[in-house]
Amino acid sequence: MPAALTAGARSSDPDAGPEDFDGVTRFLLAHWLLIGIVAVGGALAGVLVAHLQSKIYRADVLVMPATQGTSSPLRSLIGQYGGLASLAGVDLSKGGSSTAATVAVLKSRSFIEKYIADRNLLPVLFWRSWNASAGSWKVKSGQQPPSLQDGYGVFIKSVMHVEEDKDKDLITISIEWRDPQLAAQWANDLVRRLNEAARARAIADAERSIEYLGKELEHTQAVEIRESIYSLLQMQINNRMLANTRPDFAFSVLDPAQAPERNKYVRPIPLLLAAIGFFAGTAVGMLAALLAPRLAQSRRRSSLRERAS
Repeated sequence: MPAALTAGARSSDPDAGPEDFDGVTRFLLAHWLLIGIVAVGGALAGVLVAHLQSKIYRADVLVMPATQGTSSPLRSLIGQYGGLASLAGVDLSKGGSSTAATVAVLKSRSFIEKYIADRNLLPVLFWRSWNASAGSWKVKSGQQPPSLQDGYGVFIKSVMHVEEDKDKDLITISIEWRDPQLAAQWANDLVRRLNEAARARAIADAERSIEYLGKELEHTQAVEIRESIYSLLQMQINNRMLANTRPDFAFSVLDPAQAPERNKYVRPIPLLLAAIGFFAGTAVGMLAALLAPRLAQSRRRSSLRERAS
C-alpha cells in the first residue's frame, strides 16, 4: 500500500499523532498540481452547467386579506338566534372568508387544475415533452401524455410558492418559471381568479341564505324572530352587494407582480455550482493522486510479465 494512502488511513485514527498529519501535508504538497487542476476543472464545469441550464425567474405579488367584517350589532345576534343563522348558512362568529380557507383554495387541486386547463398550460409546463411544430406530445409507445394531475404536481411543488406573514397579515404569492413575462402574468392572474372564485362563492352563499330566510319569514309570526330574520336578511343582502361590487373580495393587491429583468434570475446560482464543482473536483483529484501509484505499479508488473513470457 502506498505510503500516502497509509498515512491517510492512519489520519482517521482518533489516536493519530502529529506525524500522521505531516504525512497528509506531504501528500498534498506532492500532488498539489494534480489536485488543483482537477479542482479548478470542477469549478469551471460548475460554471458551464450554470450557463447551460435554463434560467428560472421569480415574480412576486404581495396581497393582504380584504376586510369583510360583520358589524357588532349583528354579531350580538349569535347568542339569541345562532341556531337560525346557522341553518341559513350565516356564520356570525367571524366576518367574511377565512384567510386560511382562501389560501387552501389557492393551493387546492381543483383550483390549480382548472387554471391549467383554462390556460392550456400542460404543453408549457411539460415543454420538453411537447412537439410545438406538430402540436402533439412526444411520448414513447405505451406511455401516456401528461395529465392535469401531473400538471398540478409540478405547479404546486416547483412553480407556485405561498409565504404567509401572520404578524403583519401579509401574503406573498410567488411564481418561478423560465419565462419572466409568464411568471408575472401567472402570479397576477391567480390572485384575480382567486378573488373571482371567492366572490362567486360568497354570492351563492348569500343567495341561499336569503332564500332560506325569506321562507322562514313567511312562516313566522313572532315579532322578535321576524326582527332577527330581517336583520339577518339585511346582512346577507349587504354581503351580496359587497361581493358584486368589490373586485378584490378575498385579497387586496398591495404590490402586483412585475416581470423580472433577464439578468435577475433566481436559479441556477453560478457561484454555488462552482463551489460544488470545486469541492467535488478536489475529492476526485485526491482520489486520483491516491490511485495513481497503484495503477502505475500494476502497469509495471504487467509489463514485466509480458517481457518474462
